[in-house]
Amino acid sequence: MSIMKPFFTAIAFGTSILTENITNVVSLNIQNANTGQTIPATMHGLILETNINRGDDGGLYAELVYNRAFQEMGRSLDGWITYGEGSIGLSNIQPLSNALPVQMKFTLTETSASPSGFQNGGFYGMNTQAQSYTATFYYRPSANAHVGGGKLTIGLGDAAGLDVFGTSTVDVSNAPANVWSNFSASISVYLAAPSTQNVFFIEFPPNSKGNFEFNLISCFPPTFKNRTNGVRIDIAQRFIWNNTIGPLKNRPGRQGSWV
Repeated sequence: MSIMKPFFTAIAFGTSILTENITNVVSLNIQNANTGQTIPATMHGLILETNINRGDDGGLYAELVYNRAFQEMGRSLDGWITYGEGSIGLSNIQPLSNALPVQMKFTLTETSASPSGFQNGGFYGMNTQAQSYTATFYYRPSANAHVGGGKLTIGLGDAAGLDVFGTSTVDVSNAPANVWSNFSASISVYLAAPSTQNVFFIEFPPNSKGNFEFNLISCFPPTFKNRTNGVRIDIAQRFIWNNTIGPLKNRPGRQGSWV
């Protein structure tokens, strides 16, 4: 047998309130005198779903590096592998920011005898063309850490490690210990890669040793209208954006960019 418990309703229109004096109280206030902000006629809605076939990250967004801030798969090193003599792990000690609470730690426990580093294969590969790329990253060496010659090499190469398509050196010799520093460099590629099975890498020279932390490791090709942190030129130029607004009868159909 069920028992219907008494309840209370109160509906307010302006200043008038209708009530029933019973046990539980629920109120609904309708502020019909305040309509809020006026929405311009030129404002149009947008839904951008990022997790369907990588339509945003790995799609329209021009970033080449997958899992650049180690937030994928519930905070992980997914997409990153090492080569040479070093190892990688995650650290949450004194993070770059509250928004990015973990970072990668690259460790050389002994003085390295060969080039060593880590690489990232991007979102289903990296389409490497003859053009300039902009790479940026945050870097923090531990006390007593040492980079042989004081310079890191960053670049783009094939996943098998047989070909390097473009590199740049980054002088980190003056980076203070236990402090985050931001670095950027341009990578010039003069010959397009024959496939998309390519990687972005950061490499330590021989005679390096210590713990080195990295976060927000990024590599961008030229972007639409050369905007920093922008979108891919090839996808952005496929759209005639003005044709996507207005009455439906005036919008021409088009095949999706990822079909």
